[in-house]
Amino acid sequence: MSDAYYLIRESGAGCDYSIECGTSITQLHNVNSMEEAIQKAIGDIDNLPEVIEEYGWDEDDLHDDLVENFRLVICYQGDYEDKIHSARIIKVCDEIDLSQPILAAQEKIKKIKKGMSDNQKEDEDRIIYEELKRKFESK
Repeated sequence: MSDAYYLIRESGAGCDYSIECGTSITQLHNVNSMEEAIQKAIGDIDNLPEVIEEYGWDEDDLHDDLVENFRLVICYQGDYEDKIHSARIIKVCDEIDLSQPILAAQEKIKKIKKGMSDNQKEDEDRIIYEELKRKFESK
């Protein structure tokens, strides 16, 4: 696997302290270095003055262009998006397919449950046996 870069944006605690609904994770495609990842995450703002000159600073019109071309929504405060409080890029160098370990864990859990069930059945049978033994030995 080649390195993969992910942009993590957080707009606060989200809607519940236990739910990170204010967090978004986006893979940055066609990126081969951290510098490229930063450029892709922030966008090319070098020609932003020309865009503003062409379109003006009408927030409704400019917003779509900011989001699509510059991704400045990460620092945009308005009716459309919550302000991003933090943004990070993580680089993933390796990945592990968890399907086999998960299946193995599920099988172990089944065996443990079966063992517990077998032990419980054996304990119940032993109690019945002891009761019957006492009953017939006393006669």
